[in-house]
Amino acid sequence: MVKLWGAEEWLDCSAEKMKIDCLKEGFLLKEGGKNKIWKRRYFVLKFGWLIYFETEQSPSPIGAMFLGDISTERIPSQINNKVGCFSVKSANCKDHILCVEHPDHKLTSDWIDSISSASHSNLQKQMKVMQHAQQRANEMLEQLSHQQDFSDKVKHELEIMKMMLRQSK
Repeated sequence: MVKLWGAEEWLDCSAEKMKIDCLKEGFLLKEGGKNKIWKRRYFVLKFGWLIYFETEQSPSPIGAMFLGDISTERIPSQINNKVGCFSVKSANCKDHILCVEHPDHKLTSDWIDSISSASHSNLQKQMKVMQHAQQRANEMLEQLSHQQDFSDKVKHELEIMKMMLRQSK
């Protein structure tokens, strides 16, 4: 089991199981917290979580980050002599520095965008948008229902008028 960064929960799951329905997965370089040594780790991004393993076949994670109120940003290469690095900053945790394994501007941007999209705060915003869309859809359905009721009434009145016209002949 592993203690999660920024959360008081525990997680016990293999890399293979975590890959199911993940948003993004792959190897990144992670800067160590105490000794600042770069290590290659296998990362799995799930909604609200960034979990990492020693290898792709690891039986359990060695770390995870709750993507609560986070920010991600690209780090200029002159800061740490690495290319393709970015930081994940959280209000309740220290900064975590990650790098793509093979320097690639697009891959770095993909990771940054994916992590930002999977953050808890972004998910809450998306939920609010979805709830608003659902509410608007319900309102439109109700309006259509009223229009259908009105249409049915008009059809009924027209049928009555037709019958009256036939009888008056």
